[in-house]
Amino acid sequence: MDEACEKMEAVKKIDDQIEQLSRSRRELLSEWAEIVCPYSVGEEVDVRGYSHRGKRCRIGEIMWKYCFNGVYEWRVGATVLKKDGSPSQSTVDWGEGHEKRLS
Repeated sequence: MDEACEKMEAVKKIDDQIEQLSRSRRELLSEWAEIVCPYSVGEEVDVRGYSHRGKRCRIGEIMWKYCFNGVYEWRVGATVLKKDGSPSQSTVDWGEGHEKRLS
């Protein structure tokens, strides 16, 4: 039984290391997305595509997304603005891939 407890302790230690590395990875990817994204939080831009096309929106979040084969892209989340400039309840999000398709 002693050997089994030692093995389980070793597994828990590895799990903790994996969690710490995973957290560090997420933080680095978030920092990367903010650097490479052409938008910044708080910026007001025109919505491109979707049902709110042409309306203004305010960027509220910059994120990253794993696509495939080690490829990542930035994504933004934004709130659509009303005509008077106040935030509506509608939100939109788009990313690097969507930008390339619209260009």
